[in-house]
Amino acid sequence: MSQIQYFPFPEEISKEVLQFFFDSGFRRNGNILYRTSCCGCKDCLSYRIPLDQFVPSRNRKKLLKKILILKFVLNLRI
Repeated sequence: MSQIQYFPFPEEISKEVLQFFFDSGFRRNGNILYRTSCCGCKDCLSYRIPLDQFVPSRNRKKLLKKILILKFVLNLRI
């Protein structure tokens, strides 16, 4: 069973501290750092994709177009 380990930060986090947590498998959402943490299990992996270096394949571009069209249609129906 998956568990989440998280740390809320009430103030701004320095780049050095953030990098330490990122290198330790944590991710950030706003001022909360989190990661999966299961006793005796190492199956969950965290990946960071450097967006400035990411180039989507043709298949991913096609999929993105389909998703955007679907979102548009769903918004019209709501």
